[in-house]
Amino acid sequence: MAIVHHVGTCERKGAFTEAARMSLQRPTRWFCAAALVAGLLNGVRLHAAEEYNPFAGRETAPASTDRLIVGLRVQPTSGISKPADVSPSEKVSELARRSGLTLRHLRELGTGMVVVQLEQPVADSLAGAIERLRADPDVAFAVPDVRMRAHRVPSDPGFFEQWFLQPAGPGSNGTTASAIDAVAAWDVGLGSPEVVVAVIDTGVRFDHPDLGAAASGGKLLPGYDFVSAESGNAARVANDGDGWDPDPSDPGDWISSTDLQFSQFEGCRVEDSSWHGTRVSGILAALTDNATGVAGVAWGARVLPVRVLGKCGGLTSDVIAGMRWAAGLTQPGAPANPTPAKILNLSLGGQGACSSAYQAAIDEITARGVAVVVSAGNDGAQVDQPGNCRGALSVTAIRHVGTKVGFANLGPDVTIAAPGGNCVNIGPGEACLFSLDTTTNLGLTTPAENGYTDRISNFNVGTSFAAPIVSGVAALMVSVNGNLSPARIAQRLQLSATPFPVSGDPNVPTCRVPSATDAPQLIECNCTTDTCGAGMVHAPGAVAAALRPIATISAPATARAGSTVTLTGSPSLAADGRTIAGYAWAVTTGNASLSALSGVQTSFVAPAAGAVVVVRLTVTDDLGRVDATDASVNVSGQPPVIGGGGGGGGGGGRIDTLVLLLAASLVLSVSRRRRASRRSSGSFAASGSDPQA
Repeated sequence: MAIVHHVGTCERKGAFTEAARMSLQRPTRWFCAAALVAGLLNGVRLHAAEEYNPFAGRETAPASTDRLIVGLRVQPTSGISKPADVSPSEKVSELARRSGLTLRHLRELGTGMVVVQLEQPVADSLAGAIERLRADPDVAFAVPDVRMRAHRVPSDPGFFEQWFLQPAGPGSNGTTASAIDAVAAWDVGLGSPEVVVAVIDTGVRFDHPDLGAAASGGKLLPGYDFVSAESGNAARVANDGDGWDPDPSDPGDWISSTDLQFSQFEGCRVEDSSWHGTRVSGILAALTDNATGVAGVAWGARVLPVRVLGKCGGLTSDVIAGMRWAAGLTQPGAPANPTPAKILNLSLGGQGACSSAYQAAIDEITARGVAVVVSAGNDGAQVDQPGNCRGALSVTAIRHVGTKVGFANLGPDVTIAAPGGNCVNIGPGEACLFSLDTTTNLGLTTPAENGYTDRISNFNVGTSFAAPIVSGVAALMVSVNGNLSPARIAQRLQLSATPFPVSGDPNVPTCRVPSATDAPQLIECNCTTDTCGAGMVHAPGAVAAALRPIATISAPATARAGSTVTLTGSPSLAADGRTIAGYAWAVTTGNASLSALSGVQTSFVAPAAGAVVVVRLTVTDDLGRVDATDASVNVSGQPPVIGGGGGGGGGGGRIDTLVLLLAASLVLSVSRRRRASRRSSGSFAASGSDPQA
């Protein structure tokens, strides 16, 4: 029977206690409660294209100012004796006299730091005035007193309830250590519409006012539907009347008691529609700063909806077809994708080790430069496929305080952790304090009014929603550095991650690495890098890491002893709009001398056989950002003997003259036979060449 895949788990709607959540076993179907507060969006219209502009850009400080902050050295170095009781204004007057500037003391900020105003225009500009001040031996620093502005915060009314997008810190309901601080990342960049993220899921509601079609000013590209129909075109799982087609709209994935009579719904249970793809899309890239609903992690990125899941999940073959098509690969049975994605988000999975089919698809997709982000699953056990495949960026879920949330899968296959939502301990009628608010539809079966999840009875939690948080951060990274490969995206997400905190509650255990025979860890536990990935995703750190250049060395992996090994840093790349300004080379391992320590290229003579030489390249871009990488060269064999000098018993690297003569004779013989064959077939007739040549 074909493997059926289901969306990443989440807690069911209603007031669950922690004990009830711990009693969950590996479910057959993992859909979140998708209903929400009715009437939240009554009367809201989809904004027209000209009304949506998420790229207003960061407000910059004024280019000029007449105010400066000057740091004065505590001990004067000018040789001029100063009494200890000299006032700040007197110090400024003396500084003005020495620098030739007209300065007025405004205020003292602290020990040795004053604010001054340039009383009259400076002939050689503000930069010239700063240069004069910095040249004074009694000045530690001088900087413009520029205007600061509030961090960019969107106008969406629900944004302030999206705790996971805020800076980490204390809040009314407790410390939110795992919040990703998207606010600071947005100050650097809001994302680009050139960056497409595919949501490979249940489809999406194009009529949602916080999503909408890109052609009408929204976020959703046309996409495709890859949910197959059964034999006879029954399309019970697809629930849209047919199989593959160009319409990835979500018709609903509810399951009725009647559905359970059919074999394809074996192991499923009666439940309402999840609108899962719509919710994932909202967290990833809802229309932001539009005074409506909620904010998305990647303001500017566009979403490519790819429908692969219907009622009770979807087939592995459909998921793989959707992945390949989304990445821009040729997919038989579907038209070419005009808007290939740079990032695939798969908030879905199934039990078991990574299948060869998934691995082949992910290898092909990542080789194309497309990152594959996958939710780890919600069983408190091992990471599910395809999240456990080589090259997948697997995301587990953590609580608001940074510990693993009970349902989240874990283990060494996890790449990084992100907020997955949690309700702490709630009783009947109490709010789920740390739900992940997002877009959804209100219909219990077929589509109805669009709206948002809430914190009372329709809360939204699961690794399904931790994954699009990471996909959104990855989209922000690619928006500033389109040269990042999938491996580089994962590496820089990990290097910039925030370390896991340790709970102050002594009753919270340390997470253990799961095995196939382990009972699920459906409890809160302290994360480690072996269980929850490299750390907690941190949006501004990840974007800053993305802005660094990419150091790359082109060099042979092996070399013969005595040969000259040439290494070049020419494949190195800078972030968008930047250039590589410098190359620095160094030997970190091995006995070798480099021909050049700077410049794009260097070389060394390979030492004795068996040696390993490791060379490090550090590149610097035009803004001073750096990146480094190493190349290892293994030395093998003996140095070649030049010439055929006598002395019998030549070494392993010696080329015998007789062998060369025999080889030359063989080549000449083959060449003559080929020319004879061509003459007999008339192949030279129209060539204009001399057949005797």
